[in-house]
Amino acid sequence: MRVDPLTVGAIALVGIGGITSFLDSNRQTRSAQSADTEAAKVSMRIETEARSASKKLAETRLQSGLCLVAQNPIAPGQMVKGVKIGSIVCDRYGNTAIVGQNGALLQLAQTDDKQIVQEGIE
Repeated sequence: MRVDPLTVGAIALVGIGGITSFLDSNRQTRSAQSADTEAAKVSMRIETEARSASKKLAETRLQSGLCLVAQNPIAPGQMVKGVKIGSIVCDRYGNTAIVGQNGALLQLAQTDDKQIVQEGIE
């Protein structure tokens, strides 16, 4: 039985095309995974920097000597009465905030440094 060279060539091209398509697909998948990994690293770095900035802000507020100490934990948006706009409010858990218009607590910042918290609320 004689095999036609054109048929053999066509089969070879189809096979090579399938392999090339498979390799391209794998390359695209690896590229997407690499982009996802890089995005996750950037997101984690930004989150770490934000936590660090929040901690420094809370510590600065606590060390200012101007903190009004709340009896209960404070939270963003929580309403306080009879406190001047712009006042610093803090709690014994390391949370600090600024009193905004209408008495809403804004710009919450938190530290876990117990010594600074203790000194700030005394």
